[in-house]
Amino acid sequence: MTDYRRQGEMLDQQRLLDSNVTIIGSGPLANYTLCLLAGLGVGGIKILTQDQVTGFEKGEFLIRQDDLGRQKADCLEDRLSNINPTIRIRGRSIGPDVAFLGRPNVIVETTNDPKSKRAAAAIFASFTDCYSECEKLILASSDDNSCHVAVHGQGQRRVEDRIRRRRGEDQTYQEAYKEKRQGIVTSCIAASIVVDEIRKALHPLERDMPLETAVTFDWGTLEYHPGTPRILPGQPPTKYSRRALVVGAGGIGTYVALNLALSGIEELHIYDPDVIEPHNLNRQILYYEKIGEKKAATLAKRIFEMNPRIRAHAYDIAFGEEEARHLRQGMYTIMFSCVDSFSARKLLSNAAVRSQTPLVDGSVSAFDAFVDVYIPGITPCLDCRHDYTSLLALDNRPMSCADQDANVVMPNAMAAAMMVACSIHILNSDTDKPFATKRFIHASQRGDTHKFTWVPFMAEKDPIACGCLGGKR
Repeated sequence: MTDYRRQGEMLDQQRLLDSNVTIIGSGPLANYTLCLLAGLGVGGIKILTQDQVTGFEKGEFLIRQDDLGRQKADCLEDRLSNINPTIRIRGRSIGPDVAFLGRPNVIVETTNDPKSKRAAAAIFASFTDCYSECEKLILASSDDNSCHVAVHGQGQRRVEDRIRRRRGEDQTYQEAYKEKRQGIVTSCIAASIVVDEIRKALHPLERDMPLETAVTFDWGTLEYHPGTPRILPGQPPTKYSRRALVVGAGGIGTYVALNLALSGIEELHIYDPDVIEPHNLNRQILYYEKIGEKKAATLAKRIFEMNPRIRAHAYDIAFGEEEARHLRQGMYTIMFSCVDSFSARKLLSNAAVRSQTPLVDGSVSAFDAFVDVYIPGITPCLDCRHDYTSLLALDNRPMSCADQDANVVMPNAMAAAMMVACSIHILNSDTDKPFATKRFIHASQRGDTHKFTWVPFMAEKDPIACGCLGGKR
């Protein structure tokens, strides 16, 4: 049985298990959304899509090569049942259908098809007149340049009429994504926002501030904007890392490796000494049916199954002083810190400076996500930013994630997606971005204008004395 220990301190799990959510679509955004819902433990999930598996679609990581010819709804139902056997999942190969929907608490439309979104809005509008338990309609889309999430609630009566009145804005929304292929990292970001808003609808907490309107993530600037999406010109960076190091295969590391694999990385080296435990499964969704096995080896195998072109290497040991000493410039094109202690972060920060390797660090709290970036010769190192030595006293606990603070799955996916987004910009020498002088924070429980922010940092230590801005130490 799935162990919800890490989120049980904050949430009434039975309340989530008694809830029902309907997902419309089967693309990358739907794949990420469904995985996060299964990890959160939403008990009833219905999947509506008319699509059939005709080949491998980039980003649809829940679809396997041996699914060729099957209905995607059936494939997604099978995979989610593996990820979380305790929840009720039904897939149906039809479009939006009132009879099949039953009585959902939330409806989520995840396609880039304007007709499907209008149909979902019409169904939700009809529900609001006769069925008070259907609290939210969430419309989400993505492409390589951006993603957009709009939330409509019961208080906004007659959503269909509201959408019709805003036809000018909605035309922009439709044209922004119509017939475009969904992005990888942008879909993960959108899904994190979607499931965070679903949690607030199903299980509101005292400090929650739900998304009131809509939000767009702009790949070009790595920033979030309220309101209707823009039609963004050009293409996002395409060059990607030849060889990356991921230290930590827990909640953040799982999604970092997944996003890297789907984005087309060539070679990935994963370090983690831990074995898979039951309480991992609700946040680390690639470890289903693998309890007792090594995390690093399992993660490497699973991402290879999704992208057979990747060379994934697993190291079932901690990345320690010995490994750090062997790092050389050019050994990795980028490093990802997905660890759960300040001592490990300090070690990786020092190793990145010595080897002149860009480093992206991710961390989470109960509902929030944080991302920091080090670029050799451009930014202070992460140890200068945070003075990890002064924080080592907080590490008086085992490094196993079983002993860490309460946490839900969405911040892990958000942090990982933003880490990979930053890394792609870095590797394209596109460093004139907020991460050069700021820290990314996703504060789930804050208001719209403060929910997604880049916060200026003040270095806790002198970068000149440290030597991190002047080259190797």
